[in-house]
Amino acid sequence: MLDVGIVTKVYERLYQQVYNQPNFVFNCTEQRSKTINKFLHTIPFTAGKNWLNDYLLYQFYRFNYKKTRFKAIKNINWVFGNKAYQIWSARTPEQLYYCQEWKYKFNIRIDKNLIFRCKTNYENVEKRRFYNTLRGYIHCNMLDFSYSSTKDCFLCKNKHLCSVN
Repeated sequence: MLDVGIVTKVYERLYQQVYNQPNFVFNCTEQRSKTINKFLHTIPFTAGKNWLNDYLLYQFYRFNYKKTRFKAIKNINWVFGNKAYQIWSARTPEQLYYCQEWKYKFNIRIDKNLIFRCKTNYENVEKRRFYNTLRGYIHCNMLDFSYSSTKDCFLCKNKHLCSVN
């Protein structure tokens, strides 16, 4: 499930690449946070990191060729607003093709591991919270963590229960 932190990290990373500003940091004010939360309630529940990467890439592609007085996206409503989402919903296969061509032309790399790294750190902290107890096994299942090849999972006395699920 997506949250404001993940969305802002992916947005920040794409912004840095598209506008060649490696030091750009997204300032998530209260108003921007509300806008992103509203966006998160609009998108499909099944939307994940790949969906978010495709969506943001398409939005950056759209504004790359728009003639505005700004050289970059200045208003996040341009990306996360209702109209932007409607345009995304009405996209055609041709538009997606040209978006991919644009991505390759400008050598934009989408770091698919960005979200995974964040998730892994979070999982490791949470797995250690009730380590080696029945409560830890229940906690991991409630948070939908699966058995992984980490040291904590390998040494856990409940690993046989996790590998079955």
